[in-house]
Amino acid sequence: MSEDEYFDSMAIDVDKLKIREIEELEEITGLPIDALESDEAPKGKVLRALAYIYKRREDPDFTLEMAGELILKPSSDPKESSDPTPS
Repeated sequence: MSEDEYFDSMAIDVDKLKIREIEELEEITGLPIDALESDEAPKGKVLRALAYIYKRREDPDFTLEMAGELILKPSSDPKESSDPTPS
């Protein structure tokens, strides 16, 4: 895993999770899928589980521990915005 790898939680479409992925998500978080959007749901566990599930689609060797080391991509990443003011 590269240093300072980001995870874009806004790119997740929970409606496109496979059944086995939903089962994994529920096992990791200890919550049913419909409770994950609750204000009481532990956000860290949910984000880690989602990162793990999505990253495993690209890399089957990706681990839950590796997911915990990802950095959340800010909703407005300065790397992606362009400054209209010329330098």
